[in-house]
Amino acid sequence: DLGRAQNNHQALLSGEVRGPAEYRLLNASGQTRWIRVTSQPITEEGQVTGLQGVLTDITERKAVEAQLEEEATAAERQRLASELHDSVTQSLHSASLIAETVQLKWEEDPEEGRRGLEHLQRFVRGALAEMRTLLLELNPAALEAQELPVLLRQLAHAMMARTHTLVTMSFAGECTVPADVKVALYRIAQEALNNVIKHAGARRVRINLQCLDARPGERDGAQTILSVRDDGCSYDPEDAQSSGMGIGNMHERARGIGATLSITSQPDLGTEVLVKWQAGQA
Repeated sequence: DLGRAQNNHQALLSGEVRGPAEYRLLNASGQTRWIRVTSQPITEEGQVTGLQGVLTDITERKAVEAQLEEEATAAERQRLASELHDSVTQSLHSASLIAETVQLKWEEDPEEGRRGLEHLQRFVRGALAEMRTLLLELNPAALEAQELPVLLRQLAHAMMARTHTLVTMSFAGECTVPADVKVALYRIAQEALNNVIKHAGARRVRINLQCLDARPGERDGAQTILSVRDDGCSYDPEDAQSSGMGIGNMHERARGIGATLSITSQPDLGTEVLVKWQAGQA
């Protein structure tokens, strides 16, 4: 983590106040240790003359967190495997029923039969998108390997397969972000869409992804902005912490990658989840 530590060091020397940061380092025995650093600049007559701070060894805490994460991952994979099984069974059963209906309708009314066939095609495409999403969830390496716009498209197609909500998308710029940032943004979008399905009753959803290059002369790097906006029922994000809407999870994922997340909701205007991540920010 030397590069990130150096960036934070230079920012502090320039007088910028930054929050705590966590780094990996190698000790004299070659072991990897985790430290948490809280620093601030020392100023005299408006000039930075040094730095002061506290370094804490958090290796044991990180080991516990890793174990808990591994257990949570195993439980999540088990849940997804069960959901995938149920999804495949339900999708095949529904497709079979639609196909039987189409066959009967075709004999009575070919035009109605053609509309049924189009419905079957849309259903199968959506079911395939939903199953691809579930399979990606079971394989974290495959999830990290996919490009972010591709992942967001699959979420959108899976949502349209399960609901009558129209999902539109727009992508701007070249989105090359670290794997952990990509996964976090994907999870936030997934949580936001799940909330739309369960709580909003929206007719339309728009996913917007902007990837902006760093401006010349700026110390920090490119910026990625993700927005998920719906036209459904509004709610108070402050009261949603304990309502099962996963607001806390979204904020936690954003904090984990050094991003900012805001949720705005207004009557008759729906809700927007907005995430901003900038390279070089701890």
